[in-house]
Amino acid sequence: MKLSKDGGGSCQSDLMAVGGNLTCGGTLSVTNIGAGTLTNGDTFKLFSAGSYSGAFTNIVPATPGAGLAWNVSSLAVNGTLSVTYLPPIFAGAALSGTNFTFLVTNCVAGATNYILTSTNLALPLANWTRLATNVFDAGGNLTFTNGVNQNQPARFYLLQLP
Repeated sequence: MKLSKDGGGSCQSDLMAVGGNLTCGGTLSVTNIGAGTLTNGDTFKLFSAGSYSGAFTNIVPATPGAGLAWNVSSLAVNGTLSVTYLPPIFAGAALSGTNFTFLVTNCVAGATNYILTSTNLALPLANWTRLATNVFDAGGNLTFTNGVNQNQPARFYLLQLP
C-alpha cells in the first residue's frame, strides 16, 4: 500500500475496497511516497470492507520512523493504520552524592519533553511542578541530572511528552 503525506501534513493512501469480509493476514507492506515525514497522529485509511477479521503478522517497514510505531488497533475495526510514538524507555537511574541522574531512550530526536516533580505521588498532574524543559538528542535520548537535598522528603519525577 502506498502512503503519502504532503508538505502541508495531509495524509492519503491507497484504498482497497472489499465487498464482504476482509481477512487480514501475512505481511502488510507500506511505502511513504510523499515528501512529508510520517509523525505521531498520522492516519491512513487502507481498507474499506463490510467486516474485518484476522491480523497482519508483519508490517514492512517495521516502524514508520525513529521513535515511532505503527498503531494497528483499528485495522481490524475500520481498516485504518496510524502512527504513534514508541513509549520512552527508562534505561537507568543513579544517585551519586547529591545528584540524581536518569537516562531515557527510544524517543523522537529533537522532540520536546518536560520533567515534572512532586514530593507527593498522589497529587493530580496539574499540581506537579515543571522542573525542566528539554529536547531529546539526535539519537532520541535524554540524560537528566538534578541536585537533591537528602534531608527533604522523597521526590518523584515524571517525564511528560506534549
